Amino acid sequence: MNLLAFVMAASATILGAYLWWRVPAWESALVTVLTLFGVGAASVQMLGLPRPVESDVLASFEDVPVLGHDFKDGEAIYLWVRRNEPIAYRLPWDIATAERLHKAAQEAAENKTELQGRRAASGEWVFHPKPVEALPPKY
Repeated sequence: MNLLAFVMAASATILGAYLWWRVPAWESALVTVLTLFGVGAASVQMLGLPRPVESDVLASFEDVPVLGHDFKDGEAIYLWVRRNEPIAYRLPWDIATAERLHKAAQEAAENKTELQGRRAASGEWVFHPKPVEALPPKY
C-alpha cells in the first residue's frame, strides 16, 4: 500500500511539472496542490487508518454496533463500528468516555449482547449494551 501511495504521489508531482510548462503558473500550482491533497486523502482511505471522528458524518445520532475498541491512555480511543461496512474511528482521549465505554462493554459481555454506541446531541459519546428483545407471546 505504501508503494501505491508513493506511485500516486509521484504521478501527481509529474503531472504538476508537466502542467507547469503548459498552463499559466498560478493554475498549475493550484492543480498540483489539489492533486497532492487528493492523493493524501485517498492514501489514508486505502491504508485503512482510523479516521478522526470529527471528519466524518457519524453524528447521525443513531445507535451503531461497536465491533471493538482499544484505549491508548492519554492519546486516543479507537472504535471499530459497523455501518454498511466496518469503519475504524479515532476519538480524542477522554477519561469519562473511556470509563463509560469500558463499563458498557462489561455489561454487554455479561448480558451476551452486542455493544452499541452513538454520539449524543451534546457531542459526547453514549455506549450501552443492545437491549434484549422480548420473547414472542405464547398462545
